[in-house]
Amino acid sequence: MVEPTKNFLNKATLLKFENNLDVPKAVAAGEVDVMVTETPEALYYQTINNKLQAVREKTPFTKSQFGYLIPTGEQRLLNTVNFIMDEMELKDVDLELMKKNSLM
Repeated sequence: MVEPTKNFLNKATLLKFENNLDVPKAVAAGEVDVMVTETPEALYYQTINNKLQAVREKTPFTKSQFGYLIPTGEQRLLNTVNFIMDEMELKDVDLELMKKNSLM
């Protein structure tokens, strides 16, 4: 997330946290001004902590799907996962899941 942050918030002082779970706590406590993160994560923290608000959730700095990890060299699995993710996006299943899990 560092590159988009540098590109869009080039006058900001950037801090890196050892533990990513400490960042939303620091925002809620007023120790830092903002947390730049993926949209689903921002929506999650907004849902569980009323001191936090997701901003630009409809117009993020960058557009991308959820990320996922698979073992190296598993091309067939990669193709299958990519196909399923594309289908989910085409059918708006990803949005339905986010709504169902209070992320929207």
